[in-house]
Amino acid sequence: MKVLIVEDEKEVSSLVKELVETSSGAEVTICENGLDGFLACQKTKFNLIITDHEMPFMKGAAMVVALRTRENLNQGTSIIMLSAFINEKMKTDLGLTNIEFVNKPFNSDDLLQVMGPYLI
Repeated sequence: MKVLIVEDEKEVSSLVKELVETSSGAEVTICENGLDGFLACQKTKFNLIITDHEMPFMKGAAMVVALRTRENLNQGTSIIMLSAFINEKMKTDLGLTNIEFVNKPFNSDDLLQVMGPYLI
């Protein structure tokens, strides 16, 4: 199993990586911005993508839209978005459907509950 984490805050990406690895043993790739995440999705098929929204170069929502609308290896990959900035109106306006959302700040148990079904 391969999981992509796209997150610019190192302590958050480290925490998420540790949760993924200890709960599933998945191979984890970390990118620090949406552009690098999008480029990684051109080269590797992931089983799950966990992304922040507010990042430099390309926001998480823009990366998700690009993944869903452009031909790539991860067009249908499950996505979990971590953010303190996404509200219901933004989800609708950006067309962010079929995505799980976890509000920041989050605790490990909340994230594990959302990630669990995807890490089987």
